[in-house]
Amino acid sequence: MTDFIEIPTESLSVGEFSPSALDVYRKCPLAWEFSYVHNLKHKGGRKKYFDKGNYVHECMHAYYQLLQQPGISPGSDLAIAAIRSKIAQDVAMHATANNVDIYDDVARTMAMYVQFISPMQDTGMTVEAVEKFMKVPATLPSGREIIIVGIVDEYYRTPQGRIIVRDHKSGDQDNWDEEKVRASNQLLQYGAMWLYSTGEVPERVEVNFCNPKPPSAMFHLYKFEHPEVTYRNFWESTLRRIDNMLDSPIEPLYSTECARCAYWPICKLRIRGIDTAHIIKNHYEVIERDYTIQRKSELSSDNPRKDTKFVIHIDSLGNR
Repeated sequence: MTDFIEIPTESLSVGEFSPSALDVYRKCPLAWEFSYVHNLKHKGGRKKYFDKGNYVHECMHAYYQLLQQPGISPGSDLAIAAIRSKIAQDVAMHATANNVDIYDDVARTMAMYVQFISPMQDTGMTVEAVEKFMKVPATLPSGREIIIVGIVDEYYRTPQGRIIVRDHKSGDQDNWDEEKVRASNQLLQYGAMWLYSTGEVPERVEVNFCNPKPPSAMFHLYKFEHPEVTYRNFWESTLRRIDNMLDSPIEPLYSTECARCAYWPICKLRIRGIDTAHIIKNHYEVIERDYTIQRKSELSSDNPRKDTKFVIHIDSLGNR
């Protein structure tokens, strides 16, 4: 088992940057500042809900945690019985008329996966980590010290001892192929995090697709091998982008997507020079966080200190 570098974050000024945050910044820096710097959330915002994708992920994590235990192998009777027992307990505790069909679909899918698919693709693997929370120190080109954080679905080793980065996906299979795996920022980040925390280059990254659909479209394993230079170039590019987010003046990027933005009610009044304090007070709430993002911005009053430390949070929540 490889040890991870752990950096204490007590008493640090900590800012979290997720892939979705980086994507929001790319689409509109002002929306990013409203959401991730000023921590504004629309009171009528989207709520989390229970769906097939969420539950497939939960069952996958439970299954691969089982495989970490001695004596339990892919597709074994013990593994099958344990997953059936978990789902039965979940149904007894949480099933309702509105979601029982979700449990039924996922139960059938997981039974097929554990009994037939996993033995073909997982035999001989050694599971290193499931839902691994990682912290990796880095220094931005500006000299700021940061900590990049990520929650990775799975790291495992091949029979030859090489590390593999795996992400479990449960969306539409038509959206995935080897080229998309190759271009995935999320997978590149997870591979780079392993490299920079252990010094070991992953053999490959992969997407383990599993979705309750007709059998011909339910399962697939998409793989891609990156050389070390790709991970290092991606890492440096990410650090430069974060520096840009923290230092560049914030400018709104207007587009046809604006009307769907949670911050459009604020933005469209600013365009007309109207004070937005009453809109923010009545329609938005400030999220309590245990960190602040200090940035150099014409629209922000914060000024970064040379000794400020940030946490860059890389997670998979928006990409399943």
